[in-house]
Amino acid sequence: MFEEFNDRQEKLIGIDLAQSTFNKYDLTYRRLKEFIKVKMRKNDILLCQVDRNFVMDFEAYLKIEYKLDTNSSEKLMRIFKRITTMCFKNG
Repeated sequence: MFEEFNDRQEKLIGIDLAQSTFNKYDLTYRRLKEFIKVKMRKNDILLCQVDRNFVMDFEAYLKIEYKLDTNSSEKLMRIFKRITTMCFKNG
């Protein structure tokens, strides 16, 4: 879902979306994909597998592996939340 969202957003760069905003979405997607591959040894997961522990582990991964401070990790986590919320609303 995240990849599809980014594909749609990429077409809006310069129209309804700044390049820098898209870069943050893309970075969040790449970090999430890497997290799933490294920590879960999978290429993808089902949305129903995203639970509180998953979210907490992902945030810790960002802070530990990339030495992100609270503000930087929160920016990526807000994007992650936006995507998951959109998915849950769409069923």
